[in-house]
Order: sequence, then structure tokens, then C-alpha cells
Amino acid sequence: MWFWMVGRYVDAMEMMYASADVVVARAGAITCSELLVTATPAILIPATSVAEDHQMKNARAMAEAGAATILPERDLSADSLATAILRILGDDVVQKKMQNAVLEMAAPDAAKQLAEHVLSLTT
Repeated sequence: MWFWMVGRYVDAMEMMYASADVVVARAGAITCSELLVTATPAILIPATSVAEDHQMKNARAMAEAGAATILPERDLSADSLATAILRILGDDVVQKKMQNAVLEMAAPDAAKQLAEHVLSLTT
């Protein structure tokens, strides 16, 4: 069964990510962080009009680790998107590899690590 969700802002994104087998999204820093923490494979479509091409850099980092697929905006079409989605959803091995790669990249305790590092510099 396919479920497509396009709509208003959602406050509980962690619940949406947790229920998704794959997410199609831009590659902003917060989105990428949320995908990593929730172990959600993704098809990332980096925005091309952002400062210093940072969304492509985020997408590449995830793709190089095997945690996401990049679909450049210039290549985006209904067919290319459907192909990318089916490549992931149609192959349990690909989906599992992506989930494992996402988990390996994730740093769910990053805020704690950063705080500890900052505190260590003050003592």
C-alpha cells in the first residue's frame, strides 16, 4: 500500500518519519538530522537556490554513506521520482542497507557531546 502525505505543517515529525519507509525531502540540515535520528531512508532533492550549495553538501554526505539517494532538481520528473521510490521500496535489501547506513551516521546524543566538549573547555 502506498501512502503519500503532502499537506500542512506537522508538529510531530518524529511520528511521521517513524511511520515512513522512505521520505522524499529537501536536504536542509534539520531535515537531514531528523532523518538520521529516526533512521529513515530518504530521497533528497537539494534546493539549488541556497547559500553555498549547502543542501547538496548535506545530501552528498548522506548519499556517500549509503543513507540516501540524491535526485537533483534538474532531473526531477514524475518518472524519475517514481523510479527512485520503487528502487528503495521494491527491494528489502536496499531498504535495510539504507536504514543501517542511516543508523551508523546518526549521532542522537550530539547535543550532549557538544555540551560536554564546551564544558571541558571552561575547566
